[in-house]
Amino acid sequence: MRFKLIISLSFAVLAGCGKAGEQAANIASDATFVAEKAAPLPPNAAQSVAGSAEPKAETPKPPTIITPMLAYTYASELLVPSEKLPILMNTHKANCEKAGSQICQIVNSNLSNNDGSANGVLVIRAEPKFLGSFRDKLGEDAKNSGGKITSSTVSSEDLTRQITDNEARLRALTTLRTRVEGIIATRPGKLSDLLEAEQELARVQGEIDTMNSEIALAKGRVAMSEMTLNYHSNYGGQQAGVFSELQSAFSEFFMLMFGTIAQLVRVLAVILPIGLVVIPLFVFIRKYLANRPKKETPPKSNT
Repeated sequence: MRFKLIISLSFAVLAGCGKAGEQAANIASDATFVAEKAAPLPPNAAQSVAGSAEPKAETPKPPTIITPMLAYTYASELLVPSEKLPILMNTHKANCEKAGSQICQIVNSNLSNNDGSANGVLVIRAEPKFLGSFRDKLGEDAKNSGGKITSSTVSSEDLTRQITDNEARLRALTTLRTRVEGIIATRPGKLSDLLEAEQELARVQGEIDTMNSEIALAKGRVAMSEMTLNYHSNYGGQQAGVFSELQSAFSEFFMLMFGTIAQLVRVLAVILPIGLVVIPLFVFIRKYLANRPKKETPPKSNT
């Protein structure tokens, strides 16, 4: 009896152990299945998860520094003897032409010589480096010709905003053109819609061409500066000063004197025809009145 009880208890323990092992095996197999199906994490996965949990503060971008785009304009006046003025002006023109059109360009040239007084204007457009050396030699050139520089000015125009705004608008127009071309290529529809899209494409292309021209013109002004040279004669090489003031005074004296004589001649030209008619008529009337017989008055009677 006791032996049977021991055997039944042994079977019960074995049965319990078998169920526990089966459950453990099932749990192990499930864990293995999950582990096999789960994608392995990358080496930096933990750091990525930790980083996503705590938002990072974005580092502010440094401001964009735009280099100023300036268009410089120079002007100089030279006082040179009249006989040497054309030579000096032609020398400056030759220096510009020798540098080549990519370096220096002649915009305007005008020379006049009247009654021994010469005047000239030369406008050139050149690269800053060439124009710098040209301006440095300008005083020496005038001195070698017996003259000097009487005035020199420099001015500039800031084209930075104009160029950057036009470039931004050009990028927007280019994007719009790409979208319109995509609509025409991928969305065929009615003929009226297609024509409208093509008209819009032509309008956008026209604005793009205009923007490209304006940007190229503005950048050309920045790349090449302009200089205006005004040449004046100093009446035979006399330097400006006391003598020039005295000469100017004498010139004004003779100008006023001959001007007064000219006015008198004009007045005489108006009075002379009137005198030729009025004076003879006056003399004739006077003679007529003098020769007219006088009427005799009867004597008065005394009563």
